[in-house]
Amino acid sequence: MAQFQEAAIVLKSRPYREADSLITIFGKQHGKAGAIAKGVRKPKSKLQAGLYPLSYTVVELYQGRSSLLTVVGAELGQGFGRMRNNLESLSWGLFLADVVDTLWSEHDASTETFQWLMVGLDALNQGRAPATVGMTVAWRCLELAGYAPEWTWCVQCRQPIDNKGQVGLLLSQGEALCADCMRDRSSFKVSLGTLKTWRQWMHMDPSRVGSVEAHGRVHRELFELLDRYLVAQVGRRPRSLEFLESLSALQDGE
Repeated sequence: MAQFQEAAIVLKSRPYREADSLITIFGKQHGKAGAIAKGVRKPKSKLQAGLYPLSYTVVELYQGRSSLLTVVGAELGQGFGRMRNNLESLSWGLFLADVVDTLWSEHDASTETFQWLMVGLDALNQGRAPATVGMTVAWRCLELAGYAPEWTWCVQCRQPIDNKGQVGLLLSQGEALCADCMRDRSSFKVSLGTLKTWRQWMHMDPSRVGSVEAHGRVHRELFELLDRYLVAQVGRRPRSLEFLESLSALQDGE
């Protein structure tokens, strides 16, 4: 039995019993963990302010005999208030929390993933292009979890992927096909502009996330690619992505 402190991002929260909540956090040192916050939904609870989803907070945790931690203290570090006042930004923030929750198992730690999630939430809070920020950080999290696609070489002919024509991606294998080889195999096809944008995102300094926006066809291809790649690699589509798709369609209609 032990009590310890952890800098963490609250990924999600759901009601439990009369006034408690079950929360999922992603800690900087200890990774993903489930915890119970007792009495947090009472009006005068001191825990409430620091345990909203997408909050960065320093939590005091107690580890008893149960695998579930108990929150005994919470000090809010950053609530990302401006992000919460913009539906699109908030929706991409929830998507990023969903991605991290999907990619990492209980007690798996990744300091770099924690840092990239913080980068994404901070960029959204600053008002940078929400879709670009969300997709960029999601791809970086996939890379850190070992799911990044390999676009350097054609898996069939072993020639470098050059700057000519379309490129194909075998979604379940995460491997590329050049313009010639993809004629004989079923793959997800992307334009050269889409590949160039993706490569820029993957080599971008965290301080510049959101600065290289995707528009039109490139944006649509990158969104669909992320959607289908997540399903192929991790086996399910995050529910938050369905809402983002509806939101994007509504904005296009406007």
